[in-house]
Amino acid sequence: MQTRNTQTVFSEKVLFVDDDPCLLEAMDIQFGRNFTLAFAEGGKQALEIIEDEGPFAVVVSDRRMPGMDGVELLSEIRETAPDTVRVMLTGDAHLQAAMDAVNQGEIFRFLTKPGSHEDMRMTLEAGIQQHRLVTSQKVLLGQTLQGSVKILTDMLSLIGTGEFANTAGLKPLVTSLADEMNASAVWEIEIAALLSSIGFVTVPPRVLRKVQSMESLSSDEQDIYEQHAKVGRDLIANIPRLENVAEIVLYQQKNYDGSGFPVDQRSGQEIPLGSRIIRVATDYNAWIARCSPKAAIARLRNSRSYDSAVIDALTTIVDTLGSNETKVCARKVCLTELAPGMTAASDIRTIDGSTLLVRKGQTLSPMLLQRIRNYHLQTPVNNVIDVLVPCVNGERNVRILIIDDTPIIHDDIKGILASNEASAELQSAVAAMFGQSSQRDSQIRYEVDSAMQGQEGLAKVVEAVKSERPYAVVFVDMWMSPGWDGIETIEHLRQEDPELEIVIWAVDSDSSWSEIIERLGHSDKLLILNKPFDTAEISQLAAALSEKWELAKQTRLKMSDPERMVDDRMVSLQEVNDGLQTENE
Repeated sequence: MQTRNTQTVFSEKVLFVDDDPCLLEAMDIQFGRNFTLAFAEGGKQALEIIEDEGPFAVVVSDRRMPGMDGVELLSEIRETAPDTVRVMLTGDAHLQAAMDAVNQGEIFRFLTKPGSHEDMRMTLEAGIQQHRLVTSQKVLLGQTLQGSVKILTDMLSLIGTGEFANTAGLKPLVTSLADEMNASAVWEIEIAALLSSIGFVTVPPRVLRKVQSMESLSSDEQDIYEQHAKVGRDLIANIPRLENVAEIVLYQQKNYDGSGFPVDQRSGQEIPLGSRIIRVATDYNAWIARCSPKAAIARLRNSRSYDSAVIDALTTIVDTLGSNETKVCARKVCLTELAPGMTAASDIRTIDGSTLLVRKGQTLSPMLLQRIRNYHLQTPVNNVIDVLVPCVNGERNVRILIIDDTPIIHDDIKGILASNEASAELQSAVAAMFGQSSQRDSQIRYEVDSAMQGQEGLAKVVEAVKSERPYAVVFVDMWMSPGWDGIETIEHLRQEDPELEIVIWAVDSDSSWSEIIERLGHSDKLLILNKPFDTAEISQLAAALSEKWELAKQTRLKMSDPERMVDDRMVSLQEVNDGLQTENE
């Protein structure tokens, strides 16, 4: 195969296929200056070139070749590269040959050889123009369709204030599942995911809230809810080219064993793959709000409602994401700080509570932000908004407060932590101490605040707790003047935030350890550091204590959610049981 890359009039690629090398060389000489050409001496080689170097705008193939002939080749290209314009070139101008080429290969032109240079040039130009027309129309239609669907879903999210919020979060998982399962027409499954809730316009909000909170529905409520899939199908079926999307939406609640809505004879693989994917993705998203991903997958596996192949794909995706999954943290932000992409951590209402603007769990879009601002001009909205944003350094708290009346101390500590002199050895030591991966924070970035006096430090701690962005570690000087000394400062800090990890530093002559213990008592959250200190000590304390603070927080969260603990423990026990059964077999 040869490719000519001289200056061309047409950038689109043309592939000539013929078992006669002399003919290919002649085509290169005649048309290589004006077209980007590639050459293959047989059908098999042509398919390899198309796979490796495609797409090609035009393929010109000889009809009679050893092995795979031209009709077979162009028929194969019609299946694998339908946008490629196909031209047949033959020295056999029999009617039957022409009919086979047209009927089987759906060719654009049928040329005889020997032919004129002008006929071939005009055919190539017409073929390229036809390819441009086909591809541009597909792009235009695709963009128009995607844009129309986006406008529709955005409008529904504004009108429904939350009933349609889940579809935006559903699409990424549905796309990943479709790709993992090598589904055809992934775009149809994506659009079906976006429009899966369109039928909710007929369902009373009270019923939707019960569904979202996974409460039991009465018989009448169940009938009302199940009909939303049919309503969605009927609405989408009116849009040309979305017939398959409409069917996917109709069967999104159908159980794999054949039960559920719609009531018919379909079951298993007869249910559209897109419907099976959306069913798993929807219920998985509902469960992970209440338990861990492993526990959610275990719940799905224990039901006959789902396709096990889809659950296998989901397991692969979750395992692949692992620790690389973007984690989110709760933040309180001002109204003016709201930005697209943030997720509402609680309902956003007008200050009088009369109007719900954004429901908990909705991702803020430009349209939703405009809605909030417009309402705020008429009826004020709370200025402090609870949102979820990607965590810095995962979920690890790296907020540190320095309370010292010597400015140079602040500069030194900030310099140590900002330059991140915590070495790789230190990271490994912390990892070994707390059982964490040493690569979790290969380079820690601390957020360091300063206070010159105890009272100022207390005010910062109070504000941090109030804004739900508490400090992990506080460094406190023993002696500060005027005002509180270090011990009195720590007494006040503990009252406001008992979870703080505190380091108190002092010159040896300032106060004895026994005197400090006498006033503050024994605590694993209090360390003493003698001045002068060195870089390694500060780095080690910051890394180890912030990690200790984080692990303690995770323990408290688990203890506060016993249902999730039980689910996770049941999954662990099931894994052990499965392993024992495998060994016994």
